[in-house]
Amino acid sequence: MEKRPTKAKADYTRFEARLSPELKTTIEKAAEIRGVTTSAFAKTTLKQVAEGVIAAPSSQVILLDAEAFARFEELIKAPPNFNEAMLKALEDVKRNQVVIGYKRTKRKELP
Repeated sequence: MEKRPTKAKADYTRFEARLSPELKTTIEKAAEIRGVTTSAFAKTTLKQVAEGVIAAPSSQVILLDAEAFARFEELIKAPPNFNEAMLKALEDVKRNQVVIGYKRTKRKELP
């Protein structure tokens, strides 16, 4: 059987956290259900959650140079007039209609 290559210890760093006994038990149960170690479960889950937070639109930052920011500021203070297509889109939204692909449909109300 071939040995898998292992990473040198320098390729890793340590992360520690204090957990309540209840949380530790919950993590152990979840890891057992997945069939992995608690360490593997924690690493995978933390990575997925962290990547989701980073990718969320609310955590995205857009950097503008001075010229682009000045133009953005001008547009915010004095937006351009809407063309016919934009006015129609706004009316559709007011009538509770949205465009999905090329088909216009009535937006469903949430329960």
